[in-house]
Amino acid sequence: MKEILAILHSAFACPSRCIAAPDNRQPNVTMLLLEHLRTRSSGQMQAEIDQTKDFISLQTKDAK
Repeated sequence: MKEILAILHSAFACPSRCIAAPDNRQPNVTMLLLEHLRTRSSGQMQAEIDQTKDFISLQTKDAK
């Protein structure tokens, strides 16, 4: 799970510059995945998932 979070963090590190298609910059499916992972985890892993969700939300807030 930690590897998945690291990949997602990297993928959304620079959405407005790194992702060409504007529609692909919105993390709709990613957020669903993170919610699913959160329900399957506990403790510190849930905290790391929450941090990843917050990071992605901030990174994509203005990415259009």
